[in-house]
Amino acid sequence: TNIDYQCLCAVSGLAVKPSHFSKFQLESLFYIFYSIPRDIMQVLAAQELYNREWRYHMDLKLWFAEAEQVNSSAGPGQTQYIYFDINAWERRLFSGNIPGGIESSFMRKEAIFSLSQSNPNQAGPGSQLAS
Repeated sequence: TNIDYQCLCAVSGLAVKPSHFSKFQLESLFYIFYSIPRDIMQVLAAQELYNREWRYHMDLKLWFAEAEQVNSSAGPGQTQYIYFDINAWERRLFSGNIPGGIESSFMRKEAIFSLSQSNPNQAGPGSQLAS
């Protein structure tokens, strides 16, 4: 079901503002993103994750961030990534191989930040995101 942003805040008793998202812990942002699909709250969580250098992979439906150099086997110029594993609820090193490179399916910044321009009462502010 689609939940109106104002309705959600009224029911929960919270007055959540977009500026609050910068104060949330990373796990809270992932929780909001995955548990409130197709809602403005999901979009705001996605925007804050992007601000924290996480990137959404549209095919895998997972969030990735560049890992600090943890494995010396990665050659020079090869970027290692961590991802947020929604089943284990933790960050893990990504060891997969994606044809064309993992970055090719990251959602673009413009696409993430344009989602909040949609009407939150429609079925789709986060329709390109996880549902």
